[in-house]
Amino acid sequence: MKDGDLSQDPRKAYKLKQRSLRFILIEGFLYKRSLSRPLLKFLVPKQSDFVLREIHEDCVGNHLGTYFIARKALLVGYFWPTMQKDARNLVISCNSCQRHVKLQHQPAAMMKAIVVACLFEKW
Repeated sequence: MKDGDLSQDPRKAYKLKQRSLRFILIEGFLYKRSLSRPLLKFLVPKQSDFVLREIHEDCVGNHLGTYFIARKALLVGYFWPTMQKDARNLVISCNSCQRHVKLQHQPAAMMKAIVVACLFEKW
């Protein structure tokens, strides 16, 4: 995007032009345009890991879940393509979250009603 080099294939060049409309380059930093939010700063994996850990562990130790971590990162003004997947991996690898997770008390399969034609037929 910075150099303006396009592919020789016209379809790929057109596709790249269309995708690049969603992004803007300001002073060497890549931002994603959004309709309802200000510009979202595009992060590289090392930066995104730091941001996720800061949001997840927070100063009061909230240990937010996957959806809320990614949502909060968007609200703060950051973006990267694998936000949800990275947030999920962080929550799964967090020892404290796994130790204090709520246990699920639902049966593994749906219960089925047993229909008996005559109540005392078995005896």
